[in-house]
Amino acid sequence: MKKQFQKIILEAVNELGMKISFLSNNFSAIISYHGVDKFIVGNTLPLNNVSVYRIVRNKNICSDILRKYELPIIPHEFLLSPNSRLNRENYEGLQISLAKIKKQYGFPLVVKRNETSGGEGVLFAKNTNELDDCLLKLFSKVNVVSICPFREITNEYRVVVLNGECVLSYEKIRPFVIGDGNSSILSLIQNKYSKFIGEKKVDLIDDTIKNYLFDVPLIGQRIYLQQKHNSFAASTCLEFENDEIKNLALKAVRCIGAEFVSVDIIFSEKIGYEIIEINASVVLNLFSSISAENFSRVKNIFKRAITKTFNLE
Repeated sequence: MKKQFQKIILEAVNELGMKISFLSNNFSAIISYHGVDKFIVGNTLPLNNVSVYRIVRNKNICSDILRKYELPIIPHEFLLSPNSRLNRENYEGLQISLAKIKKQYGFPLVVKRNETSGGEGVLFAKNTNELDDCLLKLFSKVNVVSICPFREITNEYRVVVLNGECVLSYEKIRPFVIGDGNSSILSLIQNKYSKFIGEKKVDLIDDTIKNYLFDVPLIGQRIYLQQKHNSFAASTCLEFENDEIKNLALKAVRCIGAEFVSVDIIFSEKIGYEIIEINASVVLNLFSSISAENFSRVKNIFKRAITKTFNLE
């Protein structure tokens, strides 16, 4: 658990008159109330059942289920490592599976660990050689990966759903610079993000922009420095009200029977709105760190979630 999450949970529990003990180097915690104990593991509260947790942790399963209900979600194709295929009967070869995926979606493709979060283990492939390289890297660590088509994401949103209600919705804003017609992308980055440059823990620029650092963008042109919308140190977020996005999130949550999750939804000019993933670990560290008001709102959400965990609502 990151310190921000610990702070949120600690204050929520104290205000509810409960007790909490952090264990396992702060990876888990026990919340106690009137002789009853409930457990937090990582960032996950014990509200969703095991099936829901397994669904949202497996990107391909979640994708298949939501597609079954005809909800717009980025398709994720399941891919087993060569070693895993040897132990299974009647399972087609890796190259056959890859050929089908390439024929259906074309390039570029996104290759990722099937059970992951926070952008961990996410790679991009623009051709067959890069795809083979991505698979080699991931299969050295895991036996299952997901492959999905790349999207030119314009916006990404997070909707938090608790007990069938949208309790928070905000847009994730990646690090970006705006062209002035004179300065290179590198100069704009140095001026805007000087405090982040040189910090080893912050990978401010990804490979999609590194080859264009000396280009001069047009006046007013926005250049994003990351393809991923995860909570980088230079990222921020902004609340929004959009019934279409909220209704899509609610439909997805009802399909899988979840109690407390966040739903990440993207918008691309070519496709429109699509669900990218559902998270059983509701992480609102970035949003809560922006202001005291945001922290209070997030704390109240977790107070409601904890209250529901003890069936006190």
